[in-house]
Amino acid sequence: MYELHNLLYLHCHDIILITETWMDCTFTNGLIDPESRYYVVRRDRNRSGGGVCALISRQLFFSEICLDNSYSSLELLCFDIVQDYGPIVFEFFCVIDSLEVHTPALNTVCGGIDSMLRQISA
Repeated sequence: MYELHNLLYLHCHDIILITETWMDCTFTNGLIDPESRYYVVRRDRNRSGGGVCALISRQLFFSEICLDNSYSSLELLCFDIVQDYGPIVFEFFCVIDSLEVHTPALNTVCGGIDSMLRQISA
């Protein structure tokens, strides 16, 4: 965590995106950002490896986009960053386990991502 805390506190970042976090419910948001300078949005894999996380500066206004359960198998984060001139949509997603994904499963994952993008764009 030392390297992460250096990244968070020695530099001025608005958004930090992390893949392969290897976090689960035993890692609280307070362990990730002990100084509470960032909103922590994450999707843990709940088994070894994987996981995605977004750290968003508390100086920004953001709203997480809640997706329905049909996308629960994807390690996916979606959120809006809202500025004075209107929302800017950031879709941060990462599909992991490429070693375990075979062509039929990959088609299903790609179809799920396409469907999700259509849903949040509507």
